[in-house]
Formats: sequence, C-alpha cells, structure tokens
Amino acid sequence: MNLNLPSGEKRAAQFKSQCCVSVVIPTYNCLEYLPRAIRSILDQGIHNLEILVIDDNSSDGTWAWLQEQQKRIPQLRSYHLRGVGSARARNFALKRVRGEYIAFLDADDYWHSGKLKKQLDFHRSDPRIVMSFTNYHHTTPDNTDLGDCFGFWPHFKQVAIQDNNFHELESAAEKIFSENVIGTSCVMVKTKTQKMIGGFDNKLKSAEDWDLWMRFCKAGRVAYCNEELMEYLVRPGSKTSNRLRRLDHMKIIMKRHEGYVKRLNIWAVMQAYGRLATGYAEHYAEQQQFLKAFWHQTKATLLNPSKRNAKAALAQLYWAIKSKKQIA
Repeated sequence: MNLNLPSGEKRAAQFKSQCCVSVVIPTYNCLEYLPRAIRSILDQGIHNLEILVIDDNSSDGTWAWLQEQQKRIPQLRSYHLRGVGSARARNFALKRVRGEYIAFLDADDYWHSGKLKKQLDFHRSDPRIVMSFTNYHHTTPDNTDLGDCFGFWPHFKQVAIQDNNFHELESAAEKIFSENVIGTSCVMVKTKTQKMIGGFDNKLKSAEDWDLWMRFCKAGRVAYCNEELMEYLVRPGSKTSNRLRRLDHMKIIMKRHEGYVKRLNIWAVMQAYGRLATGYAEHYAEQQQFLKAFWHQTKATLLNPSKRNAKAALAQLYWAIKSKKQIA
C-alpha cells in the first residue's frame, strides 16, 4: 500500500521553500481510502505544500502506515489523537499549519487533477477572497453515479455561472445560509482570516463545518467554481445514521446566524427554515411518525410554497390517516 513517489533532491528542496498550502486531513479507520486521498494531493503538481494527517485513534493500521509514508514523503506530517472527533482533529491541525492557505480533504474523498493549482491561482489573483469552494461529484463504493452537488440545490443552481472558472459569490452569507452547498473537501481558506475568526466549534457534534463557512462569509469575499473537482464518497449509512442529531445542530447554527442574515434578506431565512422543516418531516416519515411528518412538512410548505412541498404534505397526511385506520 506504499505510494510510488518520484524521488530526488529537487522535490525536497522545493518543500523547504515557503509553504503555500496546508492540506488538513482528519482520519478514523479509513486506511482503505486514505492512500488515494494523499495520492490525489501529490498529483496536483504543487510541491511547496504540507499535508497534515490527524489519525483519531484508528484501529485499522492507519498510524503504522502513516509512519512509513512519512519517511518517504517530506510534505507529510502525521499526528495521533485519542478519539477526539473530526472537529477537534481539524482544529488541532489548524494550530499547526504553516501555509498561506488551508485546504481541507476528508480521508475517503479525493481531488481531481488540477484542483489545487486552479484554486490557489485564483486566490493569488484576488487577495480579497477569504474562502473558495468548488462543485463536486457524489459516488458510492461500487462507483454508482449520484450526480453533482450544485445541481441538487434548486436556488443555487439558478444563480451559479455554468462555466469552469472561479467567480465571486454575491451575497454569500445569504446563499450559504439558505442552502449549504459547500463540501468540506472542496474548500480553500486564507490562513490569516482563519486565525482571526477561529476554527470549528467543538461543542457542535454535527454540521460544524457549516457554522465555520458562515463565519467566513461574514469575514470577507467568497468564490465558487461550478467545475466538479472533487469526488465525494457516499458510504452506506453515512446520510441517515445521525440525521436527527444533525438537524438539531443545524437549528442551533441557524439561530446563531439568522439575525445577521435576516437584516440582509428575510427570504433566505425563510428558505433555510423551510429546508430544515423538510428535513424533520423526512426523518419522522422514516420513523413512521406520520402526524409529526405532516406537521413539519406543512410548516415547510408555508415557509417555502411549492407544488413539491404541498404534495409532500398531502402524502404525509394520507399516511397519517391510513396508519390510524390500520391501528383502529
């Protein structure tokens, strides 16, 4: 499982020069995918970067593998923590980064060729940009195509410029509050700004990335690229295993930022709460609690009027009535 890397003094000398990008990877029992993630970084063709891998007490041989790779990859710095969670693991790395910019990558995701250089070049061309992100592609372990991210979000899909260039995202706080289209493994941020606004909120047990992106949106200019430059692995159970906890933490984050967004665009707040209500409705429908599902879906319809939401509410009402008749 060793990575076949080019050797030579030139690569080592380039790394000793000023580090431009720090790539942060938290990992837990992901050795099956981690080599691919690291390889995708090394294949970007940028040598004056560093890769900080935080092993959060894996039991699959990750730490031993990292120690071997660290001997061969001068850019790699690995650390071992004792089950602190992804937010604390990333924050641990953020305190140790040396690059002018920070890029995030999860251990089971990987970048397409040219992603990092394209993003870095754009940041260098406009120092006002504090955060950028790209579109990405969803896939499963058996390579089932689940489509791209931006296409899933109806409002963002309408405003996104459909080319492969980076563009500034106008009214970023409003758009990211109403639809969090940002995948962590697509993000690059300015280190100086990150030091000013802080890292991931350790108190949040889910959706802590969304909270951080909102703080970046408040801190400066944000840009996006419609090109799919990352592969996001959707593993079985990863979406639904902690859905209720995620929804509850999304509500906490929304309460935290809604005052700021409301002053800019009340409709963005309504869209966000409508989307949250739909999430609760889907959760309770899965639990066959159809009256609760109907109540939340009705709320979603009032906040975001649409035929789709109205049909979903009627469907939940139908199942609620049917389930009561069956019980009777």
